[in-house]
Amino acid sequence: YLQTCFFPDSSFTNCRMRSVSAPCNNFDKASMNNIDFGQADLYRARFNGASLREVSFIDSELGQSNFSNTRMEAVSFEGASIPFANFHAVAGTYELSKTQERMIFGTDEKQLEAESSSLMTT
Repeated sequence: YLQTCFFPDSSFTNCRMRSVSAPCNNFDKASMNNIDFGQADLYRARFNGASLREVSFIDSELGQSNFSNTRMEAVSFEGASIPFANFHAVAGTYELSKTQERMIFGTDEKQLEAESSSLMTT
């Protein structure tokens, strides 16, 4: 369990972090090569300005994570939950499903409905 750990400007190569619980971790400007974050809990993790090469986030929790200004090459988000993740100025190769795109841009109907109902009850 790695909650709120800081790894800015660090380097990770050939790491298996599958199913790690690491919410709110800071990987800003980290260099990551061949990393498996499959089924990891990375809620609100930061990757601002990081370099991600051959990184797998398959079936991971990435809600509200920050990938701003990140350089990506062969990054997989297949099946990942990414509501309201920040992908501002991301460059490189990665694919998002239509559902994931709606979650990021705040147009997912279920998410909007849940938020509006919670606003009405508070």
